[in-house]
Amino acid sequence: MKKSWILLMILMAGMLLNLGACGGSEKPKYTEGQELTVSGTMKIIDNDGTFYVLVTDQNEYFEIPNIKDEYKVKGAPIKAVIKIKKVVTLTGLGPSCEVKEYLE
Repeated sequence: MKKSWILLMILMAGMLLNLGACGGSEKPKYTEGQELTVSGTMKIIDNDGTFYVLVTDQNEYFEIPNIKDEYKVKGAPIKAVIKIKKVVTLTGLGPSCEVKEYLE
């Protein structure tokens, strides 16, 4: 009985270590003032206000309040140089950004 109990405890400890090692990847860390070149598509969130979010090809989200009207369409492709204005926002959709330059 003691041997099976010890074996069970070893197996459980191994499973916990394995789960810890397989944890999800960390989100990229950004800083205020950082500039990035990103490409992706626009997503429109309508929840107590309308929010325009760029979803990159790497599935990262950037809230862009000053987006041009031509990009205020769901699924519109966009490539731009953005500047991080606020890392943490009330919406939690991703960093709030300002478009510095639209790229073709």
